[in-house]
Amino acid sequence: MSLFNNMKDMMNMAAKAKEIQANLRKAQEEIQKMTETLTDGANGVSVTVSGDFFVTDIKVEANSPLLAQPDALEKVMKDTLNQAISSMKMRIQARMKDATGGVDIPGLMG
Repeated sequence: MSLFNNMKDMMNMAAKAKEIQANLRKAQEEIQKMTETLTDGANGVSVTVSGDFFVTDIKVEANSPLLAQPDALEKVMKDTLNQAISSMKMRIQARMKDATGGVDIPGLMG
């Protein structure tokens, strides 16, 4: 009886692994389509980052008070970009956790 239970457990584990693998493939496809846009409205700056962490858009409004202050504009752009990247990382981690059903797979998200 014990051998039968062990084989059944192994078959269940294999089925779960296949399910996780399919979920991960779907998650990877979704992540490639994700974008994250953050805006610093007070300074008229927005940046968009893709799911593979490429900057896809940077906008500075024509009436931004920072246009006359290049150093300040650079800082706001850098800060906004870092926030967008951080937000994207959190979204990806949440999506991958969902895809694995909460199973921690070493090296997958870190």
